[in-house]
Amino acid sequence: AAAAAAAASAASAAAGGGLEKERVHDRSTLSQDSSVDDNNVGLEEDERRKAKKNREKREKKKAPSTPTPSPTSTMPQLFDWRGGPTSTWFTVPPTPTLPINLDLLNFESKTALRRNKLQEAEEGYRRCIKLKPDDGRGYLGLSKVLQRRGKMESAGRALRDGIKKVGEDNVYLTHALGTWEEKVGHLAEAEKLYLKGTRVCPSDAASWVSLAQLRTRKLGASVTVGRMCFQQCEVEMLASGRNSTYLYTAWGGMEWREKGDKSLARTCFRKALEYDGKCSAAWLQLGCLESEMGDVDRARECFEECLRNEPRNSRVLQAYAILEAKKGTSKRKAVDLFERALKANKRDAGALQAYALYVAELGDVDGARKLMKKGTEVSKRHAPVWQAWGVLETRYGSPSKAREVFQNGIWACAQ
Repeated sequence: AAAAAAAASAASAAAGGGLEKERVHDRSTLSQDSSVDDNNVGLEEDERRKAKKNREKREKKKAPSTPTPSPTSTMPQLFDWRGGPTSTWFTVPPTPTLPINLDLLNFESKTALRRNKLQEAEEGYRRCIKLKPDDGRGYLGLSKVLQRRGKMESAGRALRDGIKKVGEDNVYLTHALGTWEEKVGHLAEAEKLYLKGTRVCPSDAASWVSLAQLRTRKLGASVTVGRMCFQQCEVEMLASGRNSTYLYTAWGGMEWREKGDKSLARTCFRKALEYDGKCSAAWLQLGCLESEMGDVDRARECFEECLRNEPRNSRVLQAYAILEAKKGTSKRKAVDLFERALKANKRDAGALQAYALYVAELGDVDGARKLMKKGTEVSKRHAPVWQAWGVLETRYGSPSKAREVFQNGIWACAQ
């Protein structure tokens, strides 16, 4: 019985071991099958991702590209932190132009205009307007360039555009437009604009002076009317605590040239020098006045004082040279002053004309012709040079040559 029990237990143990082996085999088989299924699922996921990427690429190629806003666009451009434009992230406003950069560009354009580089000056002023449309300096400079190039209509249009952009209360643009209207012959419109300038800024000396000169020189008003304008300007400026040498130099010039009151003119010039002791216009006119009154020494003092402050002032050098040529004792000094004037400004047609007349008096007619010709080349519409050259040919040349010079001058000034 004991042996039978032991044999039965051994048989059951063997059977149990066989069953355990079968279970382990079944588990390994299931794990292998599941790993195969997982691999198949991973491959399917990869294929789906690749198909999705390919589909997105095809859609991007078919869709029209969105234009990127230009840097000068007024609309704000949207960006996200990942880079590129978007419509769902924060807005980056356009970078404003620094005032110092705008000032530098205006200065460079003004320098180009002074050096007669008209194309460069025009491009600079147009860029100023583009960068800051509400700054009046660009419109003023552009108008000057266009007038220099003979495009009067475009110059007037630029000033009107400036008034629209900057505002009606800009006295500088208003006065510039009035000056333009006066140049093209619209005297009534010019008077209205000058009056508007005096209303916008009652202490603006330029508007009052232009109004007085327009009324006395072109509208036939008496000197009293012009004096009333100057007096009103003086009252307004004193009330506002301002002063202007331009007011007194223009006032003195009117009293001297049109009224003949030399004592009042001298008072005006002296008053201008009280406000600004370096005012070249006041020294120049005072020196010419003293020369006309016969006080040569005082006239020399005025010119020398002005040249100490501005040694390259061609107008003062020219007036000083004429004084030495007419009332001086040294011809060499007069010639040196004329040469200094032309060295300071090679394009000064007035200095070339005065120098040519003096050279003709010295007997060098051919040299005078060369200077006259140069004067007509640097300033084709300077009528006094053409007239002086025609008179020179009448005296020292032939009538046919003088007639030709006069005719060329008429054609040149009429352009």
